[in-house]
Amino acid sequence: MRRKIGVAVAALAFAACDPPGVDLSNVPSDPGTSVVLMGRRLASESCAPCHGAQFTGDTSYGILAPSLAVVQQYSLDQFNALFDSGVTREGQPANGPMSSASVRPILPPAERHAVYIYLTTFVHP
Repeated sequence: MRRKIGVAVAALAFAACDPPGVDLSNVPSDPGTSVVLMGRRLASESCAPCHGAQFTGDTSYGILAPSLAVVQQYSLDQFNALFDSGVTREGQPANGPMSSASVRPILPPAERHAVYIYLTTFVHP
């Protein structure tokens, strides 16, 4: 019963804070609200400046930063490899800051995991 109430409260909190286009229909019952909240905060702080406030992609910096809905196609290992190598799962160099090792300190592995959970749970095309 408490879990259902907690999930409902989390859904309401996300509905009040998340940008339009963020799908709340599959609110997780298990990843842990704190991990999801941390992922949301980190994505807003670290990803939104290039990928847009709604994570739908952006070209503000003269490069194409794709929609983060693409993360749906990545395993956690592939997501981590993108940060570590600057190479997409298709073997192509990433654009802009994602192409260099400079992104590693921005999101260490534990934080990447939280962002990955958030993006694969709530950000859809």
